[in-house]
Amino acid sequence: MATFSYNLSASAGQIEDRLSTQDTEPQQCSKQPPLHHVASSAVRFHRMSTVKYWLLGVLLLLTVASSWPTGTSAAPRRLSGRHLILPHRHHVHQRSADHQSLDLKKNITKVTPEATSTLLCQYHKSAMSTRLSLDNAKKVAERTMDAIICLIGQWLDYYWNEDGVTLNGAIDRYSLHSLNLTHPLHEETEKVKFDNDNERFIYQNQAEVGEVSEELPKIADALMIVRHLMLSVTKGHSSYNCTFVHIIEKLSHNLYMAETAMNGQPCSMSSYTYTGSYPDHKFGVALEAIKLLTVVQQKYKVLLEKQRDEEEIH
Repeated sequence: MATFSYNLSASAGQIEDRLSTQDTEPQQCSKQPPLHHVASSAVRFHRMSTVKYWLLGVLLLLTVASSWPTGTSAAPRRLSGRHLILPHRHHVHQRSADHQSLDLKKNITKVTPEATSTLLCQYHKSAMSTRLSLDNAKKVAERTMDAIICLIGQWLDYYWNEDGVTLNGAIDRYSLHSLNLTHPLHEETEKVKFDNDNERFIYQNQAEVGEVSEELPKIADALMIVRHLMLSVTKGHSSYNCTFVHIIEKLSHNLYMAETAMNGQPCSMSSYTYTGSYPDHKFGVALEAIKLLTVVQQKYKVLLEKQRDEEEIH
């Protein structure tokens, strides 16, 4: 654009020089120029000025057109030095906005399993859980949670070895996403966080634990839901089937212990929802299983303490 402007200016200058030369050439016939020569010079000067102004107008239009935003009728934006000092500020704000809007874009999937019993998980008041059944259920929850953490760690090492992603790294990678799996203990599992320093899961701001008749049905129903979703997201994938088959077995073992504490009462699983757009459902459900067993351990612990207190009173 600069080169084009320079050439047009040079042409106008050359025209002006030629016209000026013609106007100032010495006249051979007379010392005083005739009147018609004076008039001719005035006409030439007028033509030169008209051409010059016309060229300047064209250049001005081209300059405005080049700065006009494409595909819009808005006026050109005024730029300041800030866009040179902070070139990535806009992009940082855009990323933050995208992160904040992740929850608005999630695809919620609802699952309504076929009923296996006429009853949901309920606890008959006449069925007293023994201290032994609660203690055994607590020990199984502790062992199986550690086993699931180990299995997920091995799976991450094997399938994500190129990235060198650890359990902590995977949790951080998906920290902006939420599986949002709804089950009776969902609000409590959201309080479980991974402690980077001690490399363990911590149950923060624990809710008050109710009676056995209230807590055991919630535990059993939550375990069934997590196990059901794990079966769904890993079905037909033989490449990593072994790892998640073992995790499903651990969940089934915990469900058996909870049902035993309820004297083996059969029950059906509740409907549930989860985020269908979660990046990796296998990891998301496994992480939810770890958090759930962290909560379940604490509930068993408190239930045992309550039962000891009741036995001491009687």
